[in-house]
Amino acid sequence: MLSKEFSVISRKLMDLYRIHNHSEMVVAVNVLIEYYGGFVDSYPPGFELNGWIVPSRWKLSDAYIELYQDSIPIRKIQPSLKSLFVWPFSCSVNAFIEKADLLANICQSESSARTFMFRPQYRHWENQWGFSLTADESVQITEWDGEIKVYIDSSFSNDHMVQHVSGKIQSGNNFLLIGHLDHPYQYSDGLCGCLVNLEIQQQLAGNMDYINLVCLSSVEIIGSVNFVDRYNLSDRNVIGGLFTAAPGISSSLSLQESYKNRSMIEKEIKHICKIQELVLKTYPFRKMWGNDEIAYESPGVNISCPVFGRFPLSQYHKDSDTFEQMQTNKINEFIDILKKALISLDRASIYYPNFIGLHALHSKDFSLYLSPVNVSGIKTNDAVNKVSSLIADSPHKKILNNIELQYIESNPAYLFNLMNIIQAAMQLDNPLYSLNLSYEAELPHSFVLSYLDSWVDLGLLRKISYWQAGTLPLQF
Repeated sequence: MLSKEFSVISRKLMDLYRIHNHSEMVVAVNVLIEYYGGFVDSYPPGFELNGWIVPSRWKLSDAYIELYQDSIPIRKIQPSLKSLFVWPFSCSVNAFIEKADLLANICQSESSARTFMFRPQYRHWENQWGFSLTADESVQITEWDGEIKVYIDSSFSNDHMVQHVSGKIQSGNNFLLIGHLDHPYQYSDGLCGCLVNLEIQQQLAGNMDYINLVCLSSVEIIGSVNFVDRYNLSDRNVIGGLFTAAPGISSSLSLQESYKNRSMIEKEIKHICKIQELVLKTYPFRKMWGNDEIAYESPGVNISCPVFGRFPLSQYHKDSDTFEQMQTNKINEFIDILKKALISLDRASIYYPNFIGLHALHSKDFSLYLSPVNVSGIKTNDAVNKVSSLIADSPHKKILNNIELQYIESNPAYLFNLMNIIQAAMQLDNPLYSLNLSYEAELPHSFVLSYLDSWVDLGLLRKISYWQAGTLPLQF
């Protein structure tokens, strides 16, 4: 569930001009610190890393397009400066220009919404300018046959670019939840993901034994590139990342896979959605959206980073992408899935046998036998009836929801299969990975852990956390 302050924070940040370097990005970061804690991560203008250059602080003082007829001003297009009217990082202009030149420097909308022109943020050293116009404003320009004056009063300063970090980066087992904080007057594209990440981090505080969650509300891409470099992040101390986007819109849950599908979190998200019968659309790497994930899946960094959200976003890069489009039930569903996936990864365990040869599970000393559905033509629910006792005292019980319990009860054959493959999976001195087993058995990881822990309690298996087992592959 969302915190009581979520709506208040959302509205405060929605109304800020959040571009790569602007005074209102400082305000946005301070709002996050006020509500969620964390710290400012800042970088000086002109700092260059791998060709990515930190922009100077941009300020817009005034701007308009004025239409003249016979040297007489007839009409002025001058929306509020707190809008997407002027492209970010536009240089100052005060000149009469040809209509064709103006049309080459405007984004024309087909509605009353304005389009966010993001590209100048990545080419801020170029002497460029432009406008984003509504459909009505575009018609005024295209139909005008007189003179046109363009006026932009802007300036640059040497103030630092800022982003927000929550969580202390540790020597190992860090997991990154990433969203980009920039994109002015837009909610689902960027901002909402940042807030949901921070909500999840707060809700899981004290419930994670091994994985350390770190949230980055970034300046898109350039912020992540610098963040990775400053804190020496790589697959040596980060077990994975996840970029979250548009979690509260009406579109389907969607997952953009990591490159080569290396990510543990994406496997678990897929598994959870399959069991809960939730529609999850999947896309290859960089084929859904392009965000910060590319900064992590890079040479020497090697951090797998899928994107989890909802797609498509019909208001993409428009100021019609507002807080009012957000649906609380959609966000809560998203949060529940991601929390469950993170807890599941945190509890991932490895099991080793304390016996050699096939061990009987139906003896008087053990109650681990999970009966098949059909025994010599006689149907039985013995395995399903045993589920309650298996999870009764398990610390994993509260992670199982009613949908998952109903799934287990509706698929008793999976229980029989789970029992059958456990001993076979430990041949050739192979340890048993709990996550791997849950995928093969097609059962919730929390139930598989409960069942395996029963083996441990009876002395048949010994258990160690996946994260305490030393150097291991970060995928299964």
